[in-house]
Amino acid sequence: MLVAERMKSIIIKILLLCFCFLYAENARAQFYTGGSEPASIKWYYTSTPHFTLIYPQGLDSLTKVYGNLLEKYRPAESWSSGYIPGEKYKKRTPVLIRPFTAISNGMVSWAPKRMELYTLPSQDGAEASIWAKNLAIHESRHLSQMQLGYDRFFKPFNWILGEIVPGLAVGVYPGLHLMEGDAVVAETALTGYGRGRSAFFLNYYMSAFDSGDYRNWYRWRYGSFRKFTPDHYSLGYLTLAGTRYFYDDPLYMSKYFEKVSKRPWRLFNMQKGIKDVSNYNFKQSFRGIMLGFQKIWNDEALDRGPFIESETLTKPSKFYISYNEVLPIKNNFLHPGENILAVKSGHINSTSLVCLSADGKEKSLRPFAGNFGYLHFSPALNRLYWSEPISDKRWKMSMSSRIRYINLADNKLNIFDLTKKGRLYNPSVSEDGSILTAIDYPTNGGSEIVFMDSLDGKEKGRMRSPDSLQFVQAVWQGKEIIVSGISDKGIGLYRLSHSDNNRLRQIIPPIAASIRALHSHNEDVMFTSDRTGVDEIYLLRNDTILQLTATKYGAADGHFNHAGDTLYYTSLGTYERGIHKTAIDKLLYKKVDFNTVHKYKVAEALTAQEKAIAASKGEDWPDDNKTFQTVFSAPKQYRKVPGIPHFHSWVPLYFDNDNFSSINFNSVYSTVSPGAMAYFQNILGTAYGSIGYSYNKQPGQPKYFHGGHINFT
Repeated sequence: MLVAERMKSIIIKILLLCFCFLYAENARAQFYTGGSEPASIKWYYTSTPHFTLIYPQGLDSLTKVYGNLLEKYRPAESWSSGYIPGEKYKKRTPVLIRPFTAISNGMVSWAPKRMELYTLPSQDGAEASIWAKNLAIHESRHLSQMQLGYDRFFKPFNWILGEIVPGLAVGVYPGLHLMEGDAVVAETALTGYGRGRSAFFLNYYMSAFDSGDYRNWYRWRYGSFRKFTPDHYSLGYLTLAGTRYFYDDPLYMSKYFEKVSKRPWRLFNMQKGIKDVSNYNFKQSFRGIMLGFQKIWNDEALDRGPFIESETLTKPSKFYISYNEVLPIKNNFLHPGENILAVKSGHINSTSLVCLSADGKEKSLRPFAGNFGYLHFSPALNRLYWSEPISDKRWKMSMSSRIRYINLADNKLNIFDLTKKGRLYNPSVSEDGSILTAIDYPTNGGSEIVFMDSLDGKEKGRMRSPDSLQFVQAVWQGKEIIVSGISDKGIGLYRLSHSDNNRLRQIIPPIAASIRALHSHNEDVMFTSDRTGVDEIYLLRNDTILQLTATKYGAADGHFNHAGDTLYYTSLGTYERGIHKTAIDKLLYKKVDFNTVHKYKVAEALTAQEKAIAASKGEDWPDDNKTFQTVFSAPKQYRKVPGIPHFHSWVPLYFDNDNFSSINFNSVYSTVSPGAMAYFQNILGTAYGSIGYSYNKQPGQPKYFHGGHINFT
């Protein structure tokens, strides 16, 4: 009995060590199911040479778009990572097409191994790239990274523990910051777009470095209670792109993976790898990256200047705050005279709708959604409209995006649903308040402008986009409509005229920059774009584009006040995104050519590096082959039930899953015991569980007994 107790103690210590890795911050998302679609959906599957795509009935065309992109960019994913996506698998990688969400996203998850693609395109115009291409490249890079868990040192552990090993390997070693940063590098380097060519993506670092905020890497990584900290996507890109550009190391990630796969017991591989190429310690190396980016940004700022005068309306705070969606309106029940509506959030503020007077006095109106589309105010109806994703009460992977509104003449400020079905975004109301337009994204792909009654939401008509164009926003300019749309060449502006048989006429050709936050202003249309390298506010007057602002860190969400003599907008300060204003006679009103777009020096260098690596390997650049077409197998129905007992991981110990989340060292003996566990989950995520065997004793009882356990959801 003493031997059994001692063995159990040793086993428990080993198990706890394993779970220190298993429940590490970066690894816990790998053991994951996102939910399920309605049970009535029939699923089908088709295979390409390296992927098995599982999709709902009727989405054959959309599935082929993703299958082609995954195969087309598969070789290129390995050029700087060292791994071809799925190269170490005996079978094709399962790819789950999820078209019913109202959120644009995707993931590569272990275990079981799979890729999930949420096909709803991005709806805000902040990125000028086709969603399907961006998503396929980004998630394929994650699939490339996962090969680490099947290589060299980690390979035999897959036989012992199953598919849980790759999730642990990439979670513990590169972690989220390197994984996501590397994926953003891939989407930026392999296309002419990507977040590395978006001003907003690194905007906060631009302001922080200028203010002397050179936090060390760990403080940027783990955050601050007081200051804003960009997410792991931004930090990862800053670190990796900076290493590749400033220290001329395009193969950094490939060398990183090689070192980890050979010697995983070696700690601080990221830091040592950067030190090796920079010849400085990691702290000095990362500071060099920060100073390098700052010099680029300051040189670019000199070219953009001089800057307009600006007055800050919002008060500074000890903790980071952010104001978005600035809407000057005239509504006396809020404040006498002029009011500015905005959505406020921050470190100590939950998201809320607030109102500011012309002199900056602030009043909180009501809690507000954390995830919402552009706000639109209709003076004719005194209503505030927006779009908001709503999850189905039963099916987590089935969502709608509703048009919602608040009647500002009602002191209660209650929220009402104008629509309850569809995936509708970016509402805009005609000047007389009679018709509301919104963009709908059907689940089978494409986009449509929907015309509906502004008061009751009754649909009046639809217009489908051309196959090569994704509608983003549609706003009124008199009786005509101005539409922003994304194609493979970028985002552009188009005029939709009823007098010309609803023909789309191009105003701004597709460009590799953002065009977003469109709204009407009298007979003009205002919008935000980062064509200069930072966000600025522009005015479309007839077919002429006028630049209104020139700022060091950018200006966005610009609206004129009711009198038309002051422009209100958001801009980044030292530690906050506040509301600023500029008198009309201080604005530029400079005619600009939108064919001229800022070139991001680091992003361009990343693309050049990838092309050089491809040339050295004798491989073609993906976009040089415009007619790429992979081979698809004949579609077959995917049966749910046979796929349920899909065992993916196993552990040579038994522990109580239900109790493990509340485990403490006093109860560990009742939670962990000798035995074995095996985990299963089907690819659709609709069924999962575990079976186990234990050799344990009940508390207070001297005898051990054999136990069998099953957990099924």
